[in-house]
Amino acid sequence: MSFGKGTLTFGFLTALMPSVLLPTSLIHAQERPLAVMELFTSQGCSSCPPADALLNDLSENPDFLTLSYHVDYWDYLGWKDALASPENSRRQREYSAGSDGTVYTPQLILNGKTALVGSDSAAIARALHEESRTPLPVEVDLAVHDNVLQLHIGASGAVPAGRTEILLLSVEPQREVSIEAGENSGATILYRNIVRDHRIIGMWKGAEMRLELPLDEVGNSVAQECVVLVQQVDGDGHPGPILGAARTRL
Repeated sequence: MSFGKGTLTFGFLTALMPSVLLPTSLIHAQERPLAVMELFTSQGCSSCPPADALLNDLSENPDFLTLSYHVDYWDYLGWKDALASPENSRRQREYSAGSDGTVYTPQLILNGKTALVGSDSAAIARALHEESRTPLPVEVDLAVHDNVLQLHIGASGAVPAGRTEILLLSVEPQREVSIEAGENSGATILYRNIVRDHRIIGMWKGAEMRLELPLDEVGNSVAQECVVLVQQVDGDGHPGPILGAARTRL
């Protein structure tokens, strides 16, 4: 948590990515996301609120798919994060094991491959400028019909190297939390796109693929949306580049 850097330079962020903070109605939504941003955060970390606010602003752009993973390893500091889970902490550790080995909050992972301090808006803007010029390469479509979640993954021009997993995430669109103890005592914070559950539902080998899941097998009781990520993993099972993503309301 000691990694929080400075203040949010929203002017710089807007200059590099002119659409980032524009109203949704003025932005043309891409068929595929330009970027997936996974923020690892905690209500018990004093460095996290600026990152949470930044992710909220980035969430306004429909070209970006943003996700907030609350981790549980700061719960001992006096406030238990009710949105946190050991599974979220494990996902962050798996990212870390496949890169530089560091684990901290707030940490943002861009497209499954670039780790950034989650409150460093200038660094995030630069990374978005470099990595979100074109949509993610694999087409992913999600829809709900007759209480069934329907997933379609398009064929790839080339067979992806190694193993590629299909992840299903249950997402709570937003929640406002009043924090009564710990480092953020007295603060009321709005969280968006909160990951409440995630699991592997299959493997993808580059060919066109369709899956169906009954809605009663999707998500937890508070999730109103779900997200699918198509993500490569390395030989040791650590998550890597995200090839495709989609979201839908349940």
